[in-house]
Amino acid sequence: MDTDDYHDFQIQRYSEIDGISYTNNVLMDSKIFSWAELEGNKLKIKIVNDSYQSITLSFINDRYEIQDVDGITYVLIKPPPINYTSLSELKPGDSFEVLLDIPMNFWETIGQKDPQFSTKDFFAQFWKGQNHLHVTKERINFVKIVLNKRTTIILKPVPVND
Repeated sequence: MDTDDYHDFQIQRYSEIDGISYTNNVLMDSKIFSWAELEGNKLKIKIVNDSYQSITLSFINDRYEIQDVDGITYVLIKPPPINYTSLSELKPGDSFEVLLDIPMNFWETIGQKDPQFSTKDFFAQFWKGQNHLHVTKERINFVKIVLNKRTTIILKPVPVND
C-alpha cells in the first residue's frame, strides 16, 4: 500500500477478544499481518506473511519509519545485521520480529557534551542511546515499513476503547 493510500485503511474498532475490524482498499493484501509495540526506547514489530507470495527482505533496503501527528517522519534504527534476520525472504506462513531503536535527538545530545569527557568517552556515551526522542503512542500517526523497496506496510494505532 502506498503512503498516499493509507487514508483508505481505517480501523473501525479493536478488542482483545475479536481483534481488529477495519476497512481497506483493493491495494491492501489482507493476508499480510503486522503489529508494533513500544517498549521503552524501542519499537518491536512483528510481520506475518499468510499470503500466497514471498516477500523479499534486505537489511540494506528495508526501512522503518514513524510519522508523528505533526507530520514529522523519524527513521528507526535497525539492529546490527547479525541481529536483524537471516531470512532473505518471508515465505508464505513465515513471520519475523525486529526490535528497532527510536532515534536520538542528535543535536541536543551533541550540545550536552561534557568538556571533561575525552572524545572517545563522549562517543561511547552517545552510542549507548542517551537522549532518545520521546515518542508516545498518542503522538504516532502511523508506522511505515518498506521491505526491500517493494512491499509497504502501514500500521496505524488501534483506537482506544471507552
